[in-house]
Amino acid sequence: MTLDDLSQPEQVVLLALVGLMARMDGSVSQDELELLEQIADEIGPERFEASRDAAAALDDGSAILRAASAVTGAEAREVIFELVYGIAVRDTIAQSEAALLNELATLWGLPQRVGESG
Repeated sequence: MTLDDLSQPEQVVLLALVGLMARMDGSVSQDELELLEQIADEIGPERFEASRDAAAALDDGSAILRAASAVTGAEAREVIFELVYGIAVRDTIAQSEAALLNELATLWGLPQRVGESG
C-alpha cells in the first residue's frame, strides 16, 4: 500500500498525526519538513492540500485520536503508524511522543514499540 492508496480520511489522519508528532518536541526539523514534502509528492498537491486543511481543523491530540479511531483498515493503520513512528525515532523520543505512539498502537491493536521512558 502506498500513501496514494490511502483514502482522504486516512490521509487526513496521517497528516494530523505527522503534524502533532513534529510539534511535540517543540520544533519542526528539516527532516520533518522533507517528510511532508515527500508525502505531498506521493499523494499529489490537490489531495495533499485538502487533507492538510482538514487535518488543521482537528483541534488537538484528542480530536486527532478520535479521527484515527475511524481508520479501520489494518494495512492503512500500519502504513500511517510506520510513518509517525519514523518521525519519533529520528531524534530522541520524548515522553509525550512515546505516550502518543503507545496510545495509537493500543487504539489500532498494533504492538507497542516504545517503553514508558521513551
